[in-house]
Amino acid sequence: MEKPEPDCESFLRRHGYLPSWRNAPLTQDRQKRRNKFLQQKTGDVTHKHVTVRRRHAIRRKVSRAAVKFGLKRLQEFAGLPTTGKFDQQTRALMARKRCSRADPVSMVMTRSSRSTTGDVMEDVGPAAPWQKKDLTYRIAQYPGENHLLHSEVDETIARVFQIWEEVAPLTFNAIDTVADIEIKFGRDDHGDDTPFDGAGHTLAHAFSPGPGIHGDVHFDDAELWTVDSPMGTNLLMVALHEIGHSLGLNHSDNTNSVMYPWYPGYQGSSYTIPAVDVMAIQALYGAFLTVTLTWTGNGLWFTPNVDDENSSLKFLQNVNREPQDRGISAPNLDTSGPENSQPDDSGPDETGVKSVRIRKPEEALDTPEIFPQARNLGLTDEDYNRRRPASEASRKSEATMERQQVNLKTSRGSVDRTKPKHAGNAFISMGKRLGYVLTLCLILIVVSRVREWSERDWGLYYFKKGEFEPALDWLRKDLEVQKESGDTTNQKTAHIYVADTYRSLGKTDEAKFHYNTALQMAQQTGDQHGQMEVYFCLGDMQREQLHSPRTAIQYYEQYLALARQLGDRRQEGTAYNRLGRAHEEMGEYTKSLEWNKKYLNMSQERGDKKQQITAHKNIAVSYKALGKPDLARAHYELAITIAMETGNKQEQEDIDKRLARTEKGQDAIKLGSSHYEAGEYESALEWFLKDLEIQQARGDLANLIAANINAGKTYRLLYKMDLATSYLNTALKMAQRTGDQHGQMECYFCMGDMQREELHSPHTSIQYYEQYLALARQSGNRPQEGVAYNRLGLAHYDMGEFETALKWHQKHLKVSQEREDKKDEVKAHMNVGNAYRSLSKVDQATSHFNTALRMGQQTGDQHGQMEVYRRMGDLQREQLHSPRTSIQYYEQYLALARQLGDRHHEGVAYNRLGLAHDEMGEYEASLEWDEKDLKIRQESGDKANLLITHKNMAVTYKALGKPDLARSHYESAMTIAMETGNKQEQENIEKRLAGL
Repeated sequence: MEKPEPDCESFLRRHGYLPSWRNAPLTQDRQKRRNKFLQQKTGDVTHKHVTVRRRHAIRRKVSRAAVKFGLKRLQEFAGLPTTGKFDQQTRALMARKRCSRADPVSMVMTRSSRSTTGDVMEDVGPAAPWQKKDLTYRIAQYPGENHLLHSEVDETIARVFQIWEEVAPLTFNAIDTVADIEIKFGRDDHGDDTPFDGAGHTLAHAFSPGPGIHGDVHFDDAELWTVDSPMGTNLLMVALHEIGHSLGLNHSDNTNSVMYPWYPGYQGSSYTIPAVDVMAIQALYGAFLTVTLTWTGNGLWFTPNVDDENSSLKFLQNVNREPQDRGISAPNLDTSGPENSQPDDSGPDETGVKSVRIRKPEEALDTPEIFPQARNLGLTDEDYNRRRPASEASRKSEATMERQQVNLKTSRGSVDRTKPKHAGNAFISMGKRLGYVLTLCLILIVVSRVREWSERDWGLYYFKKGEFEPALDWLRKDLEVQKESGDTTNQKTAHIYVADTYRSLGKTDEAKFHYNTALQMAQQTGDQHGQMEVYFCLGDMQREQLHSPRTAIQYYEQYLALARQLGDRRQEGTAYNRLGRAHEEMGEYTKSLEWNKKYLNMSQERGDKKQQITAHKNIAVSYKALGKPDLARAHYELAITIAMETGNKQEQEDIDKRLARTEKGQDAIKLGSSHYEAGEYESALEWFLKDLEIQQARGDLANLIAANINAGKTYRLLYKMDLATSYLNTALKMAQRTGDQHGQMECYFCMGDMQREELHSPHTSIQYYEQYLALARQSGNRPQEGVAYNRLGLAHYDMGEFETALKWHQKHLKVSQEREDKKDEVKAHMNVGNAYRSLSKVDQATSHFNTALRMGQQTGDQHGQMEVYRRMGDLQREQLHSPRTSIQYYEQYLALARQLGDRHHEGVAYNRLGLAHDEMGEYEASLEWDEKDLKIRQESGDKANLLITHKNMAVTYKALGKPDLARSHYESAMTIAMETGNKQEQENIEKRLAGL
């Protein structure tokens, strides 16, 4: 299916051919009408009248003359006929894949030139290089939903840097910490305020050299990236282009250039940089220097073969040797190629020459590349490690050496070497000497200052650099110093710094220990500000690292209470912001909206414009999730008004992109997911099917796979197994065709779960889980490998193969321990304990259950604790035949379910309490618990558990001597079994009805 026609005006503005509306002024009268409109749109927000000089979000219509002017500039840049019309060639050009960076307008017009409409065109600016030539890079984020292996990405990116190294005096080294060039794969809004547009059109973007995000490269993960294949989008070609931007190159209008903004397609694995780009990169960083090695009977000479006024290599380095005195024969020179000459036989000494290319003049001084070349010429270590000043004999041999020089090609052309050279040290001008002295003084000042740094200074220095391991070492030393000093305040602060660093390293247990220690010290000393800081950190850790926003809310509420008590309005506003985020992550958008409105009011009261922008954006997100796009847009426009008033260009661009981009598909996914999480599966299905239509129209295979999976998963929960199977099979075939391993794994996982849980066919589910495991192993994905072990254990357990189940669960436990994933480890211990329980090995089962419970309590994993209480209750009731003791565990289970607001597990707790009382002969009490369970299952529409509850109530009524009520519940259970196609349950209920 063809892609939708690109919007002409949007394309021209995005790529620099139309002016930004940030430059367009508004009249005072139109500004008043705009403010009045915004107030009417929001209704619930008081918007003060502000004077806005420029229009941005509410765009005025572009004149035809401006569009024609922009089209001409685009056509001129791309080498098309400059008609100024949106013709077929221009339309096709706009539809092609390309880099998302703007094109340099200076190539088609000067900065001072204006369009006929009076709008100023914005220039990209001249290319600017790095101020160093040894650069580092890191692949900080690999493709998420793509079939490329990490090793393929590593090799391709390394090859790209190697290609650039071959044409410029630069070196690139891969490191594991923060690097000069950070490479990431991301989707949509991926954190740099320059969102991607999904598959097709813009492929990637990069930032020019500089600190921070400058120099970084981002690839759109929605693309189908390939390696050594004409299919999809070739990573090598796009990376070569984007790394060019990282090195300071702008777009080129030369269609043969690697910096031509449009994707050229697959060019083969042996691609080389075109000459036009070699000249461009060498204009920024210089060309290679060439040094000639000349061997004579008296010694080895090094001659710089370049006349470069900027080079410090203006000397002749002479190393005299007397090889004949030590029995060393002349080297076997490689004389092949135009840069070498044959040995000169005119004199008594054997001679020869060899050229060596070096990247920097400084390398000739320490000879890190030249002397190894001497080794290749046949010299020993002693030969090239010993240097002597030039002797009279060596100067006499200079004439012989001059005859053996060859004219070498450099970027400046052929150089004639006829000037006499003088042996000795390099000449350094007085100006350079003065510069060295000043540099040395500066270094001494810095060193003297650094020596004064404390352990904490060093720790914070490394922490800010993102080097958390050395930061932790220094901050722990600082903690010991503070303990020795007895300064409680500094000791508390040291604990917080150590905790922050552990948290950044992902070691949440250690971080929590230090946070709690700091909290206790702050409470003992009455330091309320210190307590507030710790509550804030603990809340963020629960929300961001432990993914437990509900637990985070408890800390944020403590933080808020202290902020109010202290009258700290700024911190109170921050608490509102965090509470809004936590509720948003839980899908509770109404509550999130309430907190964000309080945050907005607080920021307006304090006059904090930056916080007002954030608050308006957060409110817009909540309204959007609640299906109120008009209110969302109104808040975005309020936010952009404030951003323009304060000159915050970064926020202006971010909000403008949010407003301008078509997000119908994303809206459908988010709304569908929201209903899905709430258990509203019919509504979720409507949105997921809308998303499926959108992706089919776009022809976006990656998103189309995800849309089919979402529809299949939802049909499964609606017990429409045929439709669920159809959509999942469609997704699986598409994933196999495109090589999308992640998509294949998700399909196998869902189909395995459906076979085991809904179709009650664990034997069939094992086939899907084994396919899932094979792909996880193939991709080296240990977390997913652990999930496969878990599912295989559950399937064998359902088949009654408890020994086999135990083996799989033990493998799952091992993986979770390797990864130090405490939450997953709790789950693994529970499943191992359950397998031991079914094997009647009560001691081993109890040991694993107790371990799981202890870990759950230590990490604050209330869901894990809840599950352990249920399993321990089952152990007491089923294996130890102690229903009264089991009730104690079930009551703990029920209390946590209610506390967490988990209605599903609350129903399970009622079910277990009913079973326990039933086994004790307390049928009236059992019936009360079953009725509570029945009510929850009817509310949620959970047919599988509803069937079980009806059966349990039938058993209880039969025990109470009420066969008619028992029959009624059995018939209700039979109806559900027939609706869900559960033949096994149908047979079971028929037997029970016959026994009444």
